[in-house]
Amino acid sequence: MGVHLVLTSEWRRYRWRPLTAGSSTLVDADGFFPADVATVEQHASEEDVAAEIAAQLQAALDAGVDVTHLDNHMGSVYGLLTGRDFLRAVFDLAARHGLPFRLPREMEGADADPMLQAKLTEAAAVADAFGVEIVDRLWTHPFELRGEGTADEESYEQVRDGFLAVLRAVPPGVTEIYLHPMADGEELRAAVDFAAAKRGYELRLLDDPLVQQTIVEEGLVRVGWRALRELQRGDAR
Repeated sequence: MGVHLVLTSEWRRYRWRPLTAGSSTLVDADGFFPADVATVEQHASEEDVAAEIAAQLQAALDAGVDVTHLDNHMGSVYGLLTGRDFLRAVFDLAARHGLPFRLPREMEGADADPMLQAKLTEAAAVADAFGVEIVDRLWTHPFELRGEGTADEESYEQVRDGFLAVLRAVPPGVTEIYLHPMADGEELRAAVDFAAAKRGYELRLLDDPLVQQTIVEEGLVRVGWRALRELQRGDAR
């Protein structure tokens, strides 16, 4: 289980606040994290970010969680919109606690952005300098359900087929294929503004025999973040 470092709060009906007191550069007029990443990149102070992410990790450790890695909500520390990132604070925190961080080394595909790849290459070099393990790539399928709320809304079978295509395209290296599996019910639909049905479909994917069969057929080796943590700490077996 990792710690999902949070600096944004995007849902209209479900908001959250920083753990640190007095972190004025991290909140909007209502006292919540801002809804968008650009606001964080433009207005958050490096000191407030460093203090907040440290507090979030410490909260998990104090609760007895055997934290395996760190990652980041909505990419708010990556600096992808304005170029201003908070990665050094993240890498410093990760290095001090011997934790890998969820950052890809590369973008792949015909539509890959050269400027984004340059940013990732620079960030990967900093991660390597701190001795923090990262992955080669982060893959998924579209966040939203295509045609949601219309007669052309995707079926579960269509979502599954698209996900199987992702699995079949995985190249050598360490690839995180991520989902947002949740129980699609009244509680979820009261919290999120869209894509509740897609979250329910992604929960079904985890137990779908065709998904399991494809993993075997493609020769994919499943590893967890604990293995990368062991590698970083020098006790890999």
